[in-house]
Amino acid sequence: MAYGLRYTITQALRDGTTLNANIYEKDYSGSVITYEAINISLESNASNDEPLAGIISSQLNISFLTTEENGETFPEILSFDIRKYFVKLYTVDIEYPLWVGFLFNDYVQLPFTTGNVQVDIVAIDGLSLLKYIRFNFIESLGINTLYRHIDVLADILNAIAYPDPITLLTSCSYYAEGMYDRSDASAEEPFEQTYQYRRDFQDKTYYEVLENIIQSFGCRLFQSDGKWQILAINQMALDTRYFY
Repeated sequence: MAYGLRYTITQALRDGTTLNANIYEKDYSGSVITYEAINISLESNASNDEPLAGIISSQLNISFLTTEENGETFPEILSFDIRKYFVKLYTVDIEYPLWVGFLFNDYVQLPFTTGNVQVDIVAIDGLSLLKYIRFNFIESLGINTLYRHIDVLADILNAIAYPDPITLLTSCSYYAEGMYDRSDASAEEPFEQTYQYRRDFQDKTYYEVLENIIQSFGCRLFQSDGKWQILAINQMALDTRYFY
């Protein structure tokens, strides 16, 4: 499945740099349409009622001006394909995206008027999509097969179906007796050494499995710099971080 760049929405910042929101369309090849943004903002969907939430999703809000004549080239906002448009947020002189996600077709504000109109669109990181995907049971493996947690996490995050390979960084140093820890090697981390039976995941959604694992380690998962990050909540303020 190939995505082609179709729209670039640019906002100039006060420090002289720019933000670029690139929107890629599935199976598209053609010219790129450019809009000037009124606002591009990234926000967390964290709730004040859950200060220790294990999963923090995020969304990208984009507002820009267009004209009536440009309506024919506007994104297909009524598409039932929730992965039709893939979004990457860049800033100047940075090779890797600050954030990635899918255009959320259910939330687009487009006034019915003539002349210049303001369009508001939202892109989501896709974590909410996991609430509607049941855990994929592989019959040949059997329900009593052990499943390594780092593999569970990778499989679940890959189910969001980004067109690009994901990067998962972990920073957690909670160990059970008998595990290798940081004193053995800096790369030794607990998710690689923790296993669970596949039967424990049956009749659950990917989101439920992900949340249970993250919370059981006292960690938090979120997207930053276009990568998935898992950090131990009680270790976030430490000077040293360990990655996998």
